[in-house]
Amino acid sequence: MPAFRMVRDSLELLEVALQRLPDPPWRIAQEADIYDCWGDLYAEMGNLAQATQQYQKAIALYPTSDQPYGRHLLHRRAAKVQAKLDLLTVKAIESGALRDGTYTGKSLGYVGDVTVTVTIRAGKITDVRVQHEEKIDQKATTIIPQRIIAAQSLKVDGITGVTVTYDAIIDGALQALRRQLPGLVQKGPRLVADLRVPGPVGLRPSVSGPQSRPPTGLYYACGESGRKPLACSQEQSS
Repeated sequence: MPAFRMVRDSLELLEVALQRLPDPPWRIAQEADIYDCWGDLYAEMGNLAQATQQYQKAIALYPTSDQPYGRHLLHRRAAKVQAKLDLLTVKAIESGALRDGTYTGKSLGYVGDVTVTVTIRAGKITDVRVQHEEKIDQKATTIIPQRIIAAQSLKVDGITGVTVTYDAIIDGALQALRRQLPGLVQKGPRLVADLRVPGPVGLRPSVSGPQSRPPTGLYYACGESGRKPLACSQEQSS
């Protein structure tokens, strides 16, 4: 089946699913499932702006579900979608598909908030500045930004003895770069081909707690089949 037809059929299936939502109290969670699957499809197509919008809709909907049971798992489902957004950001950094500008993010350090400002020029990270109140940082607030710029990645080595500060800098930079995600420059149709890989995005755990991403819930419209949405799971034969 030609790739464009697979995409068209998948989009049509999701449109139908959105029009045939069940009655409350299951309506909200299943609507979120559809947006999650929609995000997967757009990400596979390389349309990061649309993927981001669909994922954000799913994240916003999950906590509002009034379903009678399974509500304690909804935060996991939202967290899984958030992990996909994080991975979009990381993959965009590594591919150079970033929108020029200056972006700011904030995370919790050992003493207080750590504010990270990231500057993008010509699709590359050119400057990373850290504002903090850390008392003992082993020069992490200087060294880690240098490493990020040199590697053009958030996956850089830490410094012994200042893990919390390291985590805060990395997470703050991620929060900053996430702000420009809808404006990413597409660098190819397979930019996020491995988007559906579960788990953390290759970063160290944040100080707020473990970044475990367990399997989540039932997906009536786009259940997991080899970590692919069912509507998009057909492979083009070589």
